[in-house]
Amino acid sequence: MALLALWLFRISRATGAVSPDDPSGMVGQVGVAQGTFAADGLILARGELWRATSSDGIVQQGDKVIVQGVGSGLVLIVKKKKVERI
Repeated sequence: MALLALWLFRISRATGAVSPDDPSGMVGQVGVAQGTFAADGLILARGELWRATSSDGIVQQGDKVIVQGVGSGLVLIVKKKKVERI
């Protein structure tokens, strides 16, 4: 049983899985806004829904955002990702 737990731990580290106990691994990740929000909303990042708040104004549904930090209550602090033009 202990070997299985160790094996699963190593796999989660190797794949970059984020622990719900320490979501600081989300910093720098890109997500997509699931609705329009400024103070409180949801984003989809790494295949999971996360509560989020915007640090730079209103985020529209479908906007790409970058996780800047983690606030209290596992709320991600995000800002809109700048659109890169060619």
